[in-house]
Amino acid sequence: MSYDLYVEGDLDYVDLAVLAQDITCANLFPIEGDGGPDALGIALLSGRTSEEGAPVRALLQRLQLLAVSIHDLYTGTTIATDDDIEALFARVFDVEPTS
Repeated sequence: MSYDLYVEGDLDYVDLAVLAQDITCANLFPIEGDGGPDALGIALLSGRTSEEGAPVRALLQRLQLLAVSIHDLYTGTTIATDDDIEALFARVFDVEPTS
């Protein structure tokens, strides 16, 4: 099962997806809009271990610094803080919050 995130903002979505292709617990893919990619999809694979989730946590924290909007499509909420990331990981990867 996967939990999907939708990221929109001023990014090169194709390059970001290529750079993150070695993340084993998530699939990243550009979402096409009119005339080209206009969002990034992230499918978090809940069957992976919490250790494999560390690169995704780092990616989400990096995206926060770029001031993009990250939306959790499962809950309909926006992921805007480190606490939001921790709550997501507690739910998806069944790990204890670090904060």
